[in-house]
Amino acid sequence: MSNTHRTQASTDQYTTQSPLGDYSCQRCNGSEAKLGDGKPPHSASLRCANCDRWIKWIGKAELKARLSQIESFTRLMGVQSDTE
Repeated sequence: MSNTHRTQASTDQYTTQSPLGDYSCQRCNGSEAKLGDGKPPHSASLRCANCDRWIKWIGKAELKARLSQIESFTRLMGVQSDTE
């Protein structure tokens, strides 16, 4: 998987290429995740970046924190996001 991070308006386009911590994919043992669409009352879902399996639901506060981490990482790596 590429180290390039692309950010767009839809949460399913955000990819977190960092360890999942306590979360790992039970299907493929993947350690990278992406944010997917949510279903009310959830703001987003955390999905395996390798096989797209659902891992957990994400609330507003966690979504905001994860998006902030992604934006910080893209600035640190010198990758310009599509939202800038």
